[in-house]
Amino acid sequence: MRLQLIYGIIIVTLLILIIGCEEQPPPPQYTCTYGTPQSGNPSGNSNVERCSSCNSGYQLRNNVCVGNKYTCSNGMPKTGTPTGNNDIEYCIACNSTYKLINNNCNTRTQYTCSNGTPQSGNPSGNNDVAQCARCNDEYYKTPANLCVPAGTYYCDNGTPKTGPTNNNSNTAYCTACNSTYKLVSNLC
Repeated sequence: MRLQLIYGIIIVTLLILIIGCEEQPPPPQYTCTYGTPQSGNPSGNSNVERCSSCNSGYQLRNNVCVGNKYTCSNGMPKTGTPTGNNDIEYCIACNSTYKLINNNCNTRTQYTCSNGTPQSGNPSGNNDVAQCARCNDEYYKTPANLCVPAGTYYCDNGTPKTGPTNNNSNTAYCTACNSTYKLVSNLC
């Protein structure tokens, strides 16, 4: 009986050793899908996405690497992913009242006026517009709100006749019209 007791104790001891040697899961770690994980171990029982630096094409935001993107403050950004570690301002089209200059939509459209004062405000569309509020001395304001020298021909929406007028006043006289207009009785 004593031998049976010894065998029983040995079996129980072996079982305790076998059960106690089960492989334990590794401790939780910091991970980083698109860069270098932060060193150390997080608290808790699961891995945590936390980065210390990012691969090219990604940037660090709130300890996570996120993909770079093209942005455009006042229009439509370029599609795709820029290289480097920052978002890049790159526009392919602008919202109304902004114009595209060097892939950027930060410049508003404006009224211009040669030989006078431009109209105030910003024109709609994506281009500057010649529109005068008033003309300098010795200039005449045409019905299209442009300033031309006194005693000359003018042509709204086309090409004016060259040379001075016979009576020193401004006269509407067109020799050709812009593509969407038709020349009728020397007017467009």
